[in-house]
Amino acid sequence: MTKYISLLQLKGGAGKSTLAINLIGYFVSKNKRVLGVDGDLQQGTLTAWSHIFNHKNYTCVGINTLDELMAVLQEADNQYDLVITDLPPRLADIARSSLVFSDLVLMPVTTSAPDIWAAADISPLIEAAKKDNDVNLRIVWNRFKPTKRKEDLKVSSKEYLGHKEMTQTISDYVAYSDVVGMGTWVGAHNHPKAKAEFIQFAKEVEKLVK
Repeated sequence: MTKYISLLQLKGGAGKSTLAINLIGYFVSKNKRVLGVDGDLQQGTLTAWSHIFNHKNYTCVGINTLDELMAVLQEADNQYDLVITDLPPRLADIARSSLVFSDLVLMPVTTSAPDIWAAADISPLIEAAKKDNDVNLRIVWNRFKPTKRKEDLKVSSKEYLGHKEMTQTISDYVAYSDVVGMGTWVGAHNHPKAKAEFIQFAKEVEKLVK
């Protein structure tokens, strides 16, 4: 059965595409058939990366509208093990639908006020979706430095946002941006700390969609 993972954040620059790229790399390395859906074509990071990431078990498509997205998802059903969608910022109809069709929604948030406020703006959509569906959403603390101030902010922000979070945080290692331009992922890169961190994160994701 196909599993659907979506990366959602109404604010651009939060790290959706980077997380999507590295999750694709991880699952392809496990010999899974993966479809990447680039819903953020204005930025186009996933599409550009896909042009240089060559693997027989991976395909990428781009979408601009909710109708295009739903058509792609219907066609993908049972043809792929996973569909990983990099959702666009600021499009509420697609964001709302993602909460319904996804087995897991990952919302990257940095410990900065604009990211936290943008994450809070999604809450009404989440509460509306919960009325009719089980919503499996997790905050991903991205570019996270484990200082006392950041840890305190993370705790208070979790209470403010009211969502569950991934146990494994993602650091601000430069390897995460390097691999995008190289057409690879951190698990195939020569940065042991980033590799170990992300594999732990991806295993946590894997458990959540089983």
